[in-house]
Amino acid sequence: MDSGYYNKPILYFYIMNIKFHGDAPYKIITVHGGPGGAGQLNSLTADLSQYCGIVEALQTKFSIDEQIEELRQQAISSCNTKSVVVGHSWGAWLSMLLAAKHPELVQKLILISCGALQEEYKIDQDDLRLSKLNCNQKLRYKSIIERLSSDHKQINNEEFTDLAKLATIADSYCLLNEDNNTIFNFELFNSVWSEAVELRRSGELINIASKIQCPITIIHGTYDSHPIKGVTEPLKAIKKKHKVIELDKCGHYPWREKFAIDKFFYHLLKELKVDKHK
Repeated sequence: MDSGYYNKPILYFYIMNIKFHGDAPYKIITVHGGPGGAGQLNSLTADLSQYCGIVEALQTKFSIDEQIEELRQQAISSCNTKSVVVGHSWGAWLSMLLAAKHPELVQKLILISCGALQEEYKIDQDDLRLSKLNCNQKLRYKSIIERLSSDHKQINNEEFTDLAKLATIADSYCLLNEDNNTIFNFELFNSVWSEAVELRRSGELINIASKIQCPITIIHGTYDSHPIKGVTEPLKAIKKKHKVIELDKCGHYPWREKFAIDKFFYHLLKELKVDKHK
């Protein structure tokens, strides 16, 4: 991000599994991906807090229903009015589930790097990622994936962290920096993602999305391993209005992409109705 985005010290404090950035009032909530990637949106949320109070919701529960309820409680306890909910990757799905089940809490959805909403748009991400990694990275990625396939999907957090970092490299166009904030939890990921996969496979995910009442904005990089048409086409099919912002030379983490970061924050602040010159 250019220097024009920084104009005051970053302040934050924790209350339980909520991290408050900046000053009240808090009207925006960020929801991280993974599942099991707590802290993934720390730098993004901190940057946004230069202009407004913003809540970073950290998910700790081991089922989808529990995560929806956790996010509901986080919204109620941190925001006095309807919130703009900014979800990244899995967090985009979770934000949609919250908006569909509790429309009284969500003013607007901003879905960043959202995964495909229907099974037919899913691609073989392992093959795609392997094609983007160097030889040593491919060997490490394949060894962990083979463990997942042969050992009843059990790996430790260190292996899961390595896998996530390699996936980040493959899913990105040109990263500016490393992520030192995310705490990966494989047990949480395995528990929640197995439910999420079935939710999409059964068609229930897009059925739930049809109940969303608030405006939806999609921000997606053209280099992202998650195909944007997997989000836009299902929403079109259910006649759900949405705004689409595509970013060139941009992968799965737009706020860390060298060639897209300024455009990303320009569009995001505009969608949040935040003045960057505040």
